Amino acid sequence: MSLVFILCLFCFLEQSSGLQITPDSFQKELKNNPEEVIANFVQSGVVIDGILNDFAWDHASKMSGFWIPGKNEPAKNQTIAWVCYDRDNIYFAFACVDPRVGTEKIPRDSPMAWQTDCVEIFLSPTGEEEKWYHFILTSAGSHWDGCSDPEYLKTSRFGESWDAPWKGVTQKTDFGWTAEIKIPFSGMFDTSKYKVSPGWVWRLKLTREDYNPGLTEPEFSSYTKIGSSFQDIFAGLDLVFTTRNFISNPEGKILDKEGNIKGWRFYVSPGGRCEMKLDEAGVRYKFENAENATLLFPISYSPCPGKKTLVFTTEMKIEAEKNSKAFAVIRYKNPEGKFVQAEGVTGKIKIIPGNQYQTYQVAFPVPEGFSNVHIDINAALYKEPVIIHIKNVKLEFGSIAMVEGNDWCLTGNALGPLSMRNLKVNGYYTYFDAGTDDYFFPRDKRKLSEENLKNTWIPFQRVNLRMGI
Repeated sequence: MSLVFILCLFCFLEQSSGLQITPDSFQKELKNNPEEVIANFVQSGVVIDGILNDFAWDHASKMSGFWIPGKNEPAKNQTIAWVCYDRDNIYFAFACVDPRVGTEKIPRDSPMAWQTDCVEIFLSPTGEEEKWYHFILTSAGSHWDGCSDPEYLKTSRFGESWDAPWKGVTQKTDFGWTAEIKIPFSGMFDTSKYKVSPGWVWRLKLTREDYNPGLTEPEFSSYTKIGSSFQDIFAGLDLVFTTRNFISNPEGKILDKEGNIKGWRFYVSPGGRCEMKLDEAGVRYKFENAENATLLFPISYSPCPGKKTLVFTTEMKIEAEKNSKAFAVIRYKNPEGKFVQAEGVTGKIKIIPGNQYQTYQVAFPVPEGFSNVHIDINAALYKEPVIIHIKNVKLEFGSIAMVEGNDWCLTGNALGPLSMRNLKVNGYYTYFDAGTDDYFFPRDKRKLSEENLKNTWIPFQRVNLRMGI
């Protein structure tokens, strides 16, 4: 069998795979409140022709079930979307039910873009409301793009004077139309400084506009539940590149050729000994005759645009003799390279011996472009026989609410890492029922539906937040 034949067969098989979309694919698989979507890395990119037969789409994440903005109702004409990425681009695909597909071409960046059949992508690489990019592809294949950069907002109403080198192509189908979109990372930030890597988290919102004569009025829809405004990037979801965790071997189950836990390291004081091994629960360190020790983890962190908050989480317990003086602390390095003892909600974290695993969680800021991320566990052992157990290690980007120093939870009831941003202010707050324009006051128990109790947040519009009244 010749090499040429093998290559041709491979190319044929790659192009003949992909997604098989039928009218039955559009069952209303609605998720009440999707909080994230994982973008998987693909080795081979996508041929942008509007036909969803590329091999990459087999490995893309699917987002199905679109909602009517401001209402707790599914869209009549449903949409399915997919997302994946490679080294240089992020890819989106759409499949749209549409009995009558718009075919009229319009000029690039025409305001008619959102007055015809189209799909819209809102992207925020930094997760900040002030830094987002907006892409519209009409069913006829026309393009519109804009951004929130003040320089472009000076010369155009929605920043549409900004033009990115992206590509989108559509195709008519028996159920409506499909679209493929390729957006280069270089159009949104300096890729010579920043390389998209596993662990990165953006904000994403997907919406659609359907101008169909069969509907009494144009139907707007969104994958995430949002209010009536399409512009709020916070009403989207997290776009996670491959994984949230920057720890590359978080459970310690990957071993090197010598049988050691890959990437996990430790240092002990002179004369001390340590045995590190994997047990049923996690990683166990057994120390003898050591004054102190430092435990380190395999961190695979790539600097990104925008300032961030990193959250380190682990479960730990220390076994020691009765009345032991041994303890451990969690440390990170600040941008000046100095060690800082981590703090929790109640102050500096000090881990002491005990019989049960305890969860420890710390958050620390990371400046834009910072790459020297370091976190470790430092133990004072006093030459005592001590065993330290560690499992479920995570290093992830924190919530958007932790990024800005002037962002606070004014009702004072945020949980987890967000509790560090609690600032209770007495007053009345106008909340909105999740994904709707129906407002209520939390103290009115009759309005606390099962859906609200399940959600980790209740969206509200800033203009309706009234303080100190």
